[in-house]
Amino acid sequence: AHLLAKEHDVTLFERNGYVGGHTLTVPIPAGPDAGTPVDMGFIVLNDRTYPLLHSLLAEWGVPWRWADMSFGYWDEGSGLMYSGQNPATLFAQPSNLLRPAYWRFLAEIVRFGRATLADLRAGALGDRTLGRYLEDGGWSAGLTRHYVVPMGSAIWSAPVGEMLDFPVELFARFCENHGLLDLSDRPRWQTVVGGSQSYVRAFLKAFPGSVRTESPVASLRREAEAAVVRLADGRESRFDAAFVAAHADEA
Repeated sequence: AHLLAKEHDVTLFERNGYVGGHTLTVPIPAGPDAGTPVDMGFIVLNDRTYPLLHSLLAEWGVPWRWADMSFGYWDEGSGLMYSGQNPATLFAQPSNLLRPAYWRFLAEIVRFGRATLADLRAGALGDRTLGRYLEDGGWSAGLTRHYVVPMGSAIWSAPVGEMLDFPVELFARFCENHGLLDLSDRPRWQTVVGGSQSYVRAFLKAFPGSVRTESPVASLRREAEAAVVRLADGRESRFDAAFVAAHADEA
């Protein structure tokens, strides 16, 4: 919308009462941290895979800052706990230093990353699910339970019971883009100062077009010389072109 508005008259229809969708910042309502902005949707960006967002932030004068990102895990059933932040947190339970099974678990994580990266680059993942890929590769139940599934669930906010049905190629490509299959050369993480609402506000301030919130689109149809947008209340608007920015199943 920002780029199109430089050459066209743009109208933005938004189903919600706020603009931004997945970009949702909520201030803590009470207590000693009252007013602190907490991002509930888009949380972090990095210095490798977000070049366009970085260019927008620079154009709008929205600052960012460095942030720490790590994966911490605790299994209530077995009591296993670790974090991937550094060697010390990997052995948050000092007894694991003397457990050969835990050392094998760490080694399998490294092998899994290398093998998955190689399969991705070789185009060997196909249309398999993550569960099928783990089964075909003969990976251990411990790797699945204590690493792959909880990490994927944390990244995609997905129930643990559904993670094994996730497309393995999508899983692998995301992990490759964010350096999660390699122990080195990982991107550095950042957050937007003031929360992601900061760049939504900057967009709205600079946007010359029209923004219509609480205006869910019910249908979109093509005509010979127009795209007709019909809202849920029955109102229709005609445009030269229309862009759908929604999840595929909703679109």
